[in-house]
Amino acid sequence: MVLPAYHYAPLPTDIPTIRILEVQPSSGQPGEFVCRLRHVSLLEGPEYTALSYSWGAVNGTVPVVFLDGQGQRAELLITETLHSFFRQIITDSAESITRLALWVDAVCINQSDLEEKNSQVAMMHKIYHQAQKVAVWLGDGSKETETAMDIIPRLAAVEEQANLLKQDANLTVGGRQPLSVRLGLPRDGADEYMALVALLRNPWFARVWIIQEVAMATHVIVKCGFRSASWDDFVSAFHVLNSLNMIMPDPAQYVQLVTRTLGIIDARASKLSGHERDTLGTLLRCRSSLATNPRDKVYGLLGLTTDAQALDFRPDYKAEVHQTYIRIAFAIITAEGSLDVLGVPRGTSTSAVSSLPSWVPDWSTWTSTPALNRRDRPANCPRTSEFLTRNASRDTKPIASLHDGHLLHLHGYTWDHISHVGALLHSEDELADYTLWIPSALKFYRQHTQSLLNWEHMTHAHCKTAIYPPTGQPILEAYWQTITAGWSVEEAPLSTTDYLKWDTYHRPFPSLRRHLGTLATTSAYATFTFALNCFKQLFSAQPNSGFDRSLTLASNRRLVRSARGYLGLVPAQARVGDGIALVAGAGAPLVVRAVGAGRWELLGEGYVHGVMDGECWDAGRCGVVELG
Repeated sequence: MVLPAYHYAPLPTDIPTIRILEVQPSSGQPGEFVCRLRHVSLLEGPEYTALSYSWGAVNGTVPVVFLDGQGQRAELLITETLHSFFRQIITDSAESITRLALWVDAVCINQSDLEEKNSQVAMMHKIYHQAQKVAVWLGDGSKETETAMDIIPRLAAVEEQANLLKQDANLTVGGRQPLSVRLGLPRDGADEYMALVALLRNPWFARVWIIQEVAMATHVIVKCGFRSASWDDFVSAFHVLNSLNMIMPDPAQYVQLVTRTLGIIDARASKLSGHERDTLGTLLRCRSSLATNPRDKVYGLLGLTTDAQALDFRPDYKAEVHQTYIRIAFAIITAEGSLDVLGVPRGTSTSAVSSLPSWVPDWSTWTSTPALNRRDRPANCPRTSEFLTRNASRDTKPIASLHDGHLLHLHGYTWDHISHVGALLHSEDELADYTLWIPSALKFYRQHTQSLLNWEHMTHAHCKTAIYPPTGQPILEAYWQTITAGWSVEEAPLSTTDYLKWDTYHRPFPSLRRHLGTLATTSAYATFTFALNCFKQLFSAQPNSGFDRSLTLASNRRLVRSARGYLGLVPAQARVGDGIALVAGAGAPLVVRAVGAGRWELLGEGYVHGVMDGECWDAGRCGVVELG
């Protein structure tokens, strides 16, 4: 018999009300079930489990029987992923279920009612926080997922011991056993590790909504098929897996896989510890996550932020995507009283948004390029633990206004322009272009070293008598301060001694670069042996991890010289002739390109050595700077 389509009864709007989904076994075949929706007020403290899952393909739907308010049977289409969860939970004898109370976004929100959707999405953080638990559903099980879920408690149990052993820098030197063996775990490369890495590639981990769902929960359980694990055990297992370097054999997905997983872990840990982020920091930190609807790259994270009330920004699914991104960018400028949002690096992936002004971040795209303003740093890393020079406009406040819905008017002036452009310093995420670790590592280090050599030659950095005219410093000092963008992760600023230690440690790589041209005709074994010999040279010097970390700000950027003789670190898109603007309220100079009479395209923030403390700021030169 064909059942009529299920019709939602409207929710009250005067009090915070949600629908609770009740799932109960059917009197028919085993594994069959029927559903019912009932309205409850969040003020009453209802008991329910909130589900966190990946929707899956919307064209793969399954009809499910629902009972309406009069007990009449009707039909509602749900995704296959959701159907598999209902089927599994009903047939799981360990649950002893007679009726299960759930909150599931795809069912409990009338997706065709945009006004209701706007209202319910704004309450999502409360819905997940008030749930008795949040169940993460990774889908039906398989032999591989069972292997992955079974290794989680074993890895979690040795996390503390692994951290202690990892502190031994010479762990595998002199024939000592690998870390995995010393921990009583399977040997490196075992199927158990590969199964867990495969589990981390589950689409759930890439979904932007799950970050808020996990972060706001009081209790989280991870379920895959008939296996389950606590969230705390899962986090511990991930850290041990990463310590064992068992994620590295898959470099094609390593950067995004680890970035996304750490983003989820960091968001929950930050919420529990009280180190929540503001909106801009949250958007940056979670940028690699995905959403079917690009608006959700913003809406899905608002519940996590500390400044949501000050932003006065609510979901609006009727607005175009570019309008949503413009609104949130200008709201951040207004609420913060800063222009840090203009420093969000451009994405390197394909954009899903058209008609977006250059000054508005495209949150639909991802990039590993770090923000020069460090607003993407971990939430538990306060600014006081870093040294960062950003006062190019001398503590001024932004004078910003929005015109014609997309033009940003600022107060400032173009101070200089780029006259020389250096090579691009490639980022490690470019390893994703290759399939084998050793060849891709060799290619990356070749490009990386070539770029650094280009920068050294361009600036004459190692000329002992050369002076940097804008500041009177030795050129070497100005050089390393520029390529680190004046940033230090240490309690005190870096020094030339730190740079020289780092430089000594990395000196073998020019040798590696010179020989790479001959490797194309050698055997894979010879390539591998040569790479290992080069790496062994590194152990004759101690690395300077502080300088290494500070140098990450140069990733996907270029070293330039301006017409006035200043050195700068600028976005990859910069070219000769682009302007360098000083703007009220901007901590760093802005790199801009003329696109018409009085109008500029924003390329991003730059670090210009000798400008960052306001040395060149002249309020008398300010006028309107229009960014389109």
